[in-house]
Amino acid sequence: HPGVPCVYWVHYFDWGLKDEIGKLMRLRRAQGINATSRIEIARADQTVYAAFINGNTAMKIGYGSWAPGSDWKPALSGKNYAVWVK
Repeated sequence: HPGVPCVYWVHYFDWGLKDEIGKLMRLRRAQGINATSRIEIARADQTVYAAFINGNTAMKIGYGSWAPGSDWKPALSGKNYAVWVK
């Protein structure tokens, strides 16, 4: 997501999310996402937040169902999140 990322020590080391967070960080860099990236919010409600970033990345967080469409390729997913790329 656009902005300046912040990774908490507890999440990265203590909760055992180092590999998962690392994959998200590498994908963000590969897709060229930075603090000034263009964003289009696709859905925001009590169950899901979904957005398109730079026209080449789609993401969703939350337990609700959402997908960007058939022309997107799944890149990463986990509990209550997913990322697709073009």
